[in-house]
Amino acid sequence: MLTNKVSRPTADQYSAAATIYHLLTGSRIYEPSNSTAEVLTKILTTEPIPLRENATPLAEPFGSVICKALTRDPEKRFPNIRAMRQSLIV
Repeated sequence: MLTNKVSRPTADQYSAAATIYHLLTGSRIYEPSNSTAEVLTKILTTEPIPLRENATPLAEPFGSVICKALTRDPEKRFPNIRAMRQSLIV
C-alpha cells in the first residue's frame, strides 16, 4: 500500500536536474529498462549515472550542482531551487 507523501521543492530540483542532464547528454539519468518497475527500482536504490560519463567536459561547479540535485536523499539536495540556481550561475 502506498503512503500519502507530500511532494516537496526538492522534487522540483530532481526533475529540473534530470531534464538538464537529458538536454546536455541526450541520455537518461539511468540506463534504460524493460519495465516501469525496473526504472522505479533504480530510482529508489541507485545513484544516477554521473553527468561526466555522458557529457562533454563541463566547467565546474555545473556537474557538481546537477549531481547534488539528483542525489536520492532529498535532505542532501539544495535547500531550495533558488540556491540551486545560484550555484549554477556562480
